[in-house]
Amino acid sequence: MSRMPHPDPAGQPDQPDPEPDLEEVILGVDTHKDIHVAAIITTLGAELADATFPTTAAGYRRLLAW
Repeated sequence: MSRMPHPDPAGQPDQPDPEPDLEEVILGVDTHKDIHVAAIITTLGAELADATFPTTAAGYRRLLAW
């Protein structure tokens, strides 16, 4: 199995530190034929929110806005 090369971090521009009061979250989307179910959890697995969206143009726009 081949390995992907990683860029040299020394050549990367400095990244600003994330806001200290912001918490990292994970967004997952379970896709189906007629609906998509989205959930947001913390890095420790606690659920923060979930929502269901239809698989229509309007539903995709609502999912992106959510």
